[in-house]
Amino acid sequence: MKTINRRLVLAGLGGVAIAMPWLELTHGKAQAQAADGPKRFVLFFDHGGTLCATDKGGKKFDGNGAQNGVDAWIPLPGAEFKLGAIHEQLQPYIDSLLILRGIDNQACAKQSPYNGDHGWANATVLTCANVTLTPHPGDSSQDVYTTDGPSIDALLATRLAQKNPVTFPSINLEVPAHNYGSPFYRAANQKVDGDYNPKTVFDKLFANVTDGTSKPDPAAERARALKKSILDGVGEGLTGFENRVSTADKQSIEAHLEHIRSLEKQVAGGMVSATCTKPTLTGLDPKADQYSIDIEKSGPAMVDILIAAFRCGLTNVGTVNIGGLYALFLNPTFPAAYNIGHSLDHSSRDVGKTGPDGAKWQDWYDTQLKNRQWRLSLVTRFLAGLAATPEGNGTTMLDNTLLMSTTEFSCGAVHSVADMPILLAGKAGGKIKTGRQINYNLKAPANNAPTLDYQTTTSLHNLYTSILQIFGGTDTNFGSTTHAWKTGPLDLLT
Repeated sequence: MKTINRRLVLAGLGGVAIAMPWLELTHGKAQAQAADGPKRFVLFFDHGGTLCATDKGGKKFDGNGAQNGVDAWIPLPGAEFKLGAIHEQLQPYIDSLLILRGIDNQACAKQSPYNGDHGWANATVLTCANVTLTPHPGDSSQDVYTTDGPSIDALLATRLAQKNPVTFPSINLEVPAHNYGSPFYRAANQKVDGDYNPKTVFDKLFANVTDGTSKPDPAAERARALKKSILDGVGEGLTGFENRVSTADKQSIEAHLEHIRSLEKQVAGGMVSATCTKPTLTGLDPKADQYSIDIEKSGPAMVDILIAAFRCGLTNVGTVNIGGLYALFLNPTFPAAYNIGHSLDHSSRDVGKTGPDGAKWQDWYDTQLKNRQWRLSLVTRFLAGLAATPEGNGTTMLDNTLLMSTTEFSCGAVHSVADMPILLAGKAGGKIKTGRQINYNLKAPANNAPTLDYQTTTSLHNLYTSILQIFGGTDTNFGSTTHAWKTGPLDLLT
């Protein structure tokens, strides 16, 4: 009698156990893993608008008058998705990007007496809330805007913490410069200001992270090795059955063997979380206040801290509030009053062909472009960190993240809240289709050819409803229904 190899018996039993009742289930699970939804939400907010030519109603200035007519934010025209000048640096991650156009902040447009000003725009851009203004006698900069709900990041932080408890439900960071108030609200009328000193943030977040370089848990390593050895056995066991079954069954077994091999590669190459490593902070004054902090260094440091916090599992939600900086370290060639970035925005209305500074348009454009590119470089740095971090099943943290980057205005010169600049990044766990732009401008020609005309029935209410649904919510609206054209999510996202 031929001796039966004990290992083959176990392998065969393993093969039967996995191949028979679990074959369809494992295939189904593998297919679904790419669409399980995002694990984290990140919001970069950049004050003051962007380099564009959008008027109050959403139409574009043509540049023949006093106002700038060039838009460096939108993608290039044509059927192919090509990034505009500000976003060129994001080219390595273009397959994980989604640029949205034709979306208005209707909560601001309908409530503000000026169809968009600083206070109303900041209070509504992330909340879409009903807002109450309490004027300050004699000093409008001290006016108080009361919201009746939280910003989108805070609501997601609460929900995600219920699913995945973390040390910090949300981490709110700031690159301090002149702005007109925080757009972040923890709850109704509870404004959130971010931490601006990297050293202070570091001490708070990593106080209980005792090991500078965490190593994989030995128990997890053993479990992973055991899974791999079981899969090896399954493969041997199924191979042994191949010559005893029908042609149809043989094809099924071969397909399943290929599936097992793909699982094995996932187990071997991507199941261990990235190393949790404390960031190294150098060249920063731990005692610097928000007026003396070196933002050229503190901005990148904040990004590195946030990446490390996600890698260490400290939070599910992070925000970075970037002030309206003028950035003298970029050697600007066009002046801005009081060295305030928003003064540079306002110069947009003077640099058109007939404007008082029309002859200086190129200097203004170059200064604005470098300024906006530096701000976006913080987003680029963050995406690079996520993309370099494996997260199992052949994915990276970028694949399982939804990031949003926006501001309170489109064109800061006229305080326009129409056609808001909205960038989404990360594949959101397979929940959205990226590598493209979507234009909700009803006047947009085919292939996104340039147009000055504009009409939309889409607002931030719809965007945030979609985001909540992407994270598993059953919401049909976010914010005030009074100020939305319509309720419900965006079309075309998936």
